[in-house]
Amino acid sequence: MNTQEFLTQISAASEERKILEIISSSGPLKKLEGLYDTPLDLLGSSYLDNPYLRNALLQDLSKDHFSFRSYVKALKGLDPEDPKGLSILSFMMALSIEVEEPLVQRNILYPFRNHFLENREESFGLYCYLLYFALPFEDYPVLKNYKTYTKQIQEAAPIEHFPEQFSLMQFLFQGNPLQIGKGNSGGLSTFLLQLGKALTNSMEISQVFTLSLRDISQERSTYHLIQAFEPNHYSISIPFHPGKDPNFINNHSFLKAMVSVVLEKLKLNPNIYHVRYLNDASLAMAKLAQEKKRSLVLTLTPDPHRSMVREDNLRVIGHGYQEGIEKIHKIEVGKKLLEITQGVIGIGGEKAKERLLHYFPELNLMPRNKPFQMISEGIDIHLPIKQRMDIEKVLLSSKHRFSIDPKNLTKPCILNVGRLHPLKGQQRLLEAFYQSGAYEKYNLVVIGGNFQTPNEAEADFLNFEQKYLKAHPELRGNYLHIPGIPNNTVRLIERKINGLDNSDFPNIYFCSSEKEEFGIAILEAMVEGFIAIGPKVGGVSTYIEHGVNGFLGDSQKVSDLEKSLREIISFSQGDPERIGVLKKNSRKTIEENYSMEAISLKFAEFYRGVLDYEKRK
Repeated sequence: MNTQEFLTQISAASEERKILEIISSSGPLKKLEGLYDTPLDLLGSSYLDNPYLRNALLQDLSKDHFSFRSYVKALKGLDPEDPKGLSILSFMMALSIEVEEPLVQRNILYPFRNHFLENREESFGLYCYLLYFALPFEDYPVLKNYKTYTKQIQEAAPIEHFPEQFSLMQFLFQGNPLQIGKGNSGGLSTFLLQLGKALTNSMEISQVFTLSLRDISQERSTYHLIQAFEPNHYSISIPFHPGKDPNFINNHSFLKAMVSVVLEKLKLNPNIYHVRYLNDASLAMAKLAQEKKRSLVLTLTPDPHRSMVREDNLRVIGHGYQEGIEKIHKIEVGKKLLEITQGVIGIGGEKAKERLLHYFPELNLMPRNKPFQMISEGIDIHLPIKQRMDIEKVLLSSKHRFSIDPKNLTKPCILNVGRLHPLKGQQRLLEAFYQSGAYEKYNLVVIGGNFQTPNEAEADFLNFEQKYLKAHPELRGNYLHIPGIPNNTVRLIERKINGLDNSDFPNIYFCSSEKEEFGIAILEAMVEGFIAIGPKVGGVSTYIEHGVNGFLGDSQKVSDLEKSLREIISFSQGDPERIGVLKKNSRKTIEENYSMEAISLKFAEFYRGVLDYEKRK
């Protein structure tokens, strides 16, 4: 991807254009230093309010242990009443972690001790800094708020490991694997849980550690640093304050510090670190893997690249400043990860591989024997579920938000499962369900979200949902919203709904996302007998063939979803034989290509290949 060409297509004001030029230059540090008289002026400048410039300066300073000495000396002139004081200290503490040296001494920090406030990013940065360098806490009253986390980390017992086999650490930076369907927990959480279980059943891998983040600014439930999902598959929950930085541009150094401290306490050093995002959190874990002399595996997808060019002619698409700078940064992170990684996994088949090779020319420059393989995600096809369920009672229950009217139990269901977020499109789906008139023939069942302590995106949808059903009372009795529930319970609901067999129309699984990299929930619905509709954009087209084993459609607008609903209802009308063939094809696709048993063997073999590659080097 030619980022310089993309830069010219970004709509930006003059000051924004200047920021883009500095970031894309070979030496941001020199350009920035040329604008200010002293290091303190630079650190307190409005330029450093920009996370991308701040990150560029951090990376430049950390490359040369002489370049930052003047910045350390400048801290002596920092006034506790300076409104930029905490921001400057936070930057220098992050730099300290990058260069492995405590640059901010007690005499600099102490005057600010009462400026660090509860539930602020700067306070959490201070906590990470002191914890990482084993410095005393008692001077800082705010750190008493972290005593639960400190206690569990300090008292953590080492985990027994088995050197005759290798171990894996897989990272989940968005969502909680123990709260699937709530907050940011979606299909990847489900996949990593099932993959971890399958891998530990193999002869190759002794232990799997799924590392996720505990959002200490939001989460109030009981905290556990480490829990066992299955024998030898563990969840490690790292306390973290993400702030308003979902891509970890400002706080990746503190994330690296926290993970490093926890791994040291647990005496853990897994053989393989596997990251799956093009963001600074993945880059921080890649650097940690380097420091610990461990192998890194990267799952690569054609994002953000495919949203930057037109698919038909590969011409660059123009973007606004904020979206454009975010995409460029992700591309640069991807390039750095490809330099560091010892193995690359792509999702999908040969078409997906061709796309990756086009968007990431660096793949063609890798050593020929460096492992690079396309491995799809998968599901547990024959999931045994022991719990019992009265599905009619579930559909009629008034405990959930809205419920199905008893007279509508004979209608088939349109099902949507996933976290509540604008990208997932539940709002568009609800509008399309009404505007298409689908509610006359179908019930709509949405599963996902945290009703008790919703995040901002969840609260927005729940408010919209309440108002929309009030404005359109004819939807009441045809609509049910269940909060995020465990994956096994979702699968049981799907089985029970299909077991009702009370209509000539098929049950539909409607993925309303703007794009899906793969779509675990779609696979699960297909194997349970639902006819699936998925978005054209993303990886769903690698396993759904339109009209053969499911349907594909545009999903950017409400009218797109309306069109898909009308098409599938028309397809289903009066031809049960055609529906039966499509369902059979759907299940066959999953059974032959996406069983977790087969997929996990491919992952285990790939990981072994990565370790062998490292030995040969």
